[in-house]
Amino acid sequence: MRHAIEFDGQTARQWRPPRLGARALFALAAAAATLPVVAADRASTRAPAEAVNEVRRIEVAATKDGIELRLHGSREATYTAFKLAQPPRLVVDLSNSDVSALRRLTEVGRGNVRAVLTTQFDDADRKVGRVMVVLERDAPYAVRSDGRTVIIHVRGNGAADGPLAESHGAEEQTGEEERMATAAEAVTHTGSGPAEPATEPAETVAEAKPSREGVGGQEALPPGVVARRVDRLETPGREGHRVLAVSAERRGDRVRIRMATDGDPEVVEVLELVDPPRLAIDLHGMREAPRRADSRRLDGRIVTGVRIGRHADKVRVVVDGPKGADRMAPYALRRTPAGVDVVVGPAVRPAPAVARATEGRGETRRPSQQRKARRRAHAAKIRAISYARTGAVGRVVLAVEGETDLPYEVTRPDTRTAVLTLRGATIDSDLERSYDASAYGGEVQAVTAYAEPGAQDTVKIVATLARPVKNRVVPMAGGLSWEFQLSRAPAPPALAQNEGKVSPLHAARAERGEASERTATESVVTARLGAAGLATEGAVHVTTSGERQRPRYRGKRINLDLKEMDIHNVLRLIAEVSKRNIVVSDDVKGTVTLRLRNVPWDQALDIVLRSKGLDKEVVGNIIRIAPADVLEKEREQRVKAMEAKKELEPLRVRLIPVNFATASDMKGKVEGVLTDRGSVTVDARTNSLIVKDVLEALSRAEQLVRRLDSETPQVLIESRIIEANTNFSRQIGVQWGGGFGFSPAAGNPTGLAFPNTLVVGGAADDPNSPTAGLAGLTPTPNFAVNMPAPIGLNSGGGIGFSLGSIGGTATLYLRLSALENEGVIKTISAPKVTTLDNAKATISQGLSIPFSQVSAAGVNTTFVQAQLKLDVTPHVTADGSILMDVSVTNNQPNPQLTGANGQPSISQKEAKTNVMVKDGETTVIGGIYTRQSSESMNAVPGLSKIPILGWLFKKKTVSDQRTELLVFITPRIINRASALPGGAQ
Repeated sequence: MRHAIEFDGQTARQWRPPRLGARALFALAAAAATLPVVAADRASTRAPAEAVNEVRRIEVAATKDGIELRLHGSREATYTAFKLAQPPRLVVDLSNSDVSALRRLTEVGRGNVRAVLTTQFDDADRKVGRVMVVLERDAPYAVRSDGRTVIIHVRGNGAADGPLAESHGAEEQTGEEERMATAAEAVTHTGSGPAEPATEPAETVAEAKPSREGVGGQEALPPGVVARRVDRLETPGREGHRVLAVSAERRGDRVRIRMATDGDPEVVEVLELVDPPRLAIDLHGMREAPRRADSRRLDGRIVTGVRIGRHADKVRVVVDGPKGADRMAPYALRRTPAGVDVVVGPAVRPAPAVARATEGRGETRRPSQQRKARRRAHAAKIRAISYARTGAVGRVVLAVEGETDLPYEVTRPDTRTAVLTLRGATIDSDLERSYDASAYGGEVQAVTAYAEPGAQDTVKIVATLARPVKNRVVPMAGGLSWEFQLSRAPAPPALAQNEGKVSPLHAARAERGEASERTATESVVTARLGAAGLATEGAVHVTTSGERQRPRYRGKRINLDLKEMDIHNVLRLIAEVSKRNIVVSDDVKGTVTLRLRNVPWDQALDIVLRSKGLDKEVVGNIIRIAPADVLEKEREQRVKAMEAKKELEPLRVRLIPVNFATASDMKGKVEGVLTDRGSVTVDARTNSLIVKDVLEALSRAEQLVRRLDSETPQVLIESRIIEANTNFSRQIGVQWGGGFGFSPAAGNPTGLAFPNTLVVGGAADDPNSPTAGLAGLTPTPNFAVNMPAPIGLNSGGGIGFSLGSIGGTATLYLRLSALENEGVIKTISAPKVTTLDNAKATISQGLSIPFSQVSAAGVNTTFVQAQLKLDVTPHVTADGSILMDVSVTNNQPNPQLTGANGQPSISQKEAKTNVMVKDGETTVIGGIYTRQSSESMNAVPGLSKIPILGWLFKKKTVSDQRTELLVFITPRIINRASALPGGAQ
């Protein structure tokens, strides 16, 4: 079939290309899927001589999951499909077709389809038949072409959680595809370990390498070897040469042999041998290994033992099978971060059948159709794909139905691409699309899933990365998880499962006649296109993204890869994507070569215009494109015309009342928005502005006044000044003394001529010394040690002792005293004041203490303020916070410290600061903490040092005084609801 695509008024013929290889087919699919609307719309313009497709019949049939509409025409049709909402409708435009023979309205009323409407559009050079399917509700759909029949499939329940069942049966392969599938089974598979494998990845099935007799051109296997598997690293891994440990463990019906290495072996070769059955695992590049393997957890039913051998260029690990068996149980080889694992057991998926050394005759054996159908029947199906991020880990989660132990491999074609290939798996067509993951942040920008063209049961998941990151594949219940170690900060929005708009392979599947089903969020179905012209004109891949863009660019994201494409076609292409009308000047010429990836269409338009010296002018949904100098001249001319018009416009007078502000303050601001002919005066009595100017300037002035003349916020400031004083003191004193004498008067002379009289007594007497407790004796005892504590009424305690002889010739006095004081003082001051925004408020309370000074002129009396005072100037910010300039003073008289004339001193406590506080919150703006500790000792030298008895010769005083001051402040906006935007929230 031929297609006509019109570019810039010229018609180019296209033809259906022959079946190509997998690589070429994939490139075609990606190119075709990226130009859904433009090519389909332009394909509707055909040469007048081409015959018209006459649609004469519509068939409606129910399927197991929806309704199928068949449009039977006389020729193969090219179509464009898109969705409309409110009410939900599906529109299919058939290019160069005539639907006038059909009924205008066809009532269906089945499933999710209410009715079918047909409309014919004809003009001089083309015919377009429109078929509109009226839906009960929005639902996924599929449009495909089968020869002369266009098939529309609409799901009955509107769900998008499963594959779309197609009624045309299983897919048939062409000769080229069948040869490719056959060759893929016959050739030797050389596996590639993942660049960064998972801790528990899915097991890769080992495939045997046939002998030369089995397959022509293949290397013959050594004697006794029945199968061979070679696993090579495509990208360099960890460097190392030692096998750290080898262990074997049975779990259920499997035995896992773990070979831990300090690096990644570049080549791992597995040979399956018979007589006796065993596996020889060669780790090339490894030179050191332990002497024995840990095989204590084996029971001998699947594997009987593990041996280790060292060679010059490799380490060989031999796994012995059970005695009496013909061959080893199926096995699988995989690489892990720790090294290499081999799993052996009947539950492991066996390797594909290969030719034995004695069976072949130099020909490649092609699998039968029954074998291919049987393998397809057992293939796993990927039912859902989602991307999510948890912390620094991004996960691509694959929900798999059927066999979840899938063989896989991870490759890296370049530093910014990682490809996960799943063997033995299929994927629904509605999941073949690109998933935008850029909204999550991190290195994973997008994830693309598709079935590999030309390959049997092979699915590829492609991750587009901003830079290389570590990744691993983790098996999980019901599927796989492909995890990436991210470094960038996450983003808040969530990406819905199966989100993404355009499949990269829809066009390729349409070439084979398959369905191109989309979810309900898709807006365009790719039209059937040939390949000619796409390679030269470029490819455009249209996607949508949930990522929030900068305010300037908010258009749908697109990918552009253009080479020497006419700028008119580029602009028409952007017009189709943006759904805008674009008018191009005759002066716009030239070609464009560019490659853009994942950019909004409006940004792409600006880049194209700048590269060609162009500019745009937007009026509603019309974009006019012209040279930048032409548009600049037009703008200058418009400005001059407007200025000239203003000069001729009559002046008007408008009275603008001012409610909350002062009109005189507003005058200077209004004058800045007036023209040279304008003027403004103030009416102080009514607090209004009288403005005279042209109408436009009057509107600007009034709008400015309305914005600035808002209710002034009022702020209530509450302050708390808390003082806490604690003091403690202890004194312990002692007094003792007395005397004795020898004299004739007392009857005990010394008997000497000199000294005939001898009197000894204490010499520390003080007329003010306390003598309580020594009553009845001499009024002033002769104290030898006089260090009392200040005791008395309500203060301390003491006890006295008096001893004397008969006749009073010898006396002894002893007086003990002790005092301890402890006190706690708490003072709370709470001043409050209310003021307007940016207005200073003051509140104070205290005393005025007089101070008298005597001079020659007489007595001069001055007053000193001792008061509690709060000064504050608040400023309310736009978000409701309050910035305050605060000064708190607490000055009090201190009678303990007096001047020369007995005037008390002033104890000052003051805090000055600037602080920002949220409305209603409390903060500490300052605090003072002081502590004074002292310990003093009054003693008699020498004697006070005597243990225990020394307390009779000393006095000890201990004191501890603590003072703490805290200042709290709490601002509240009283009229927040009316004074601030959104203040009521």
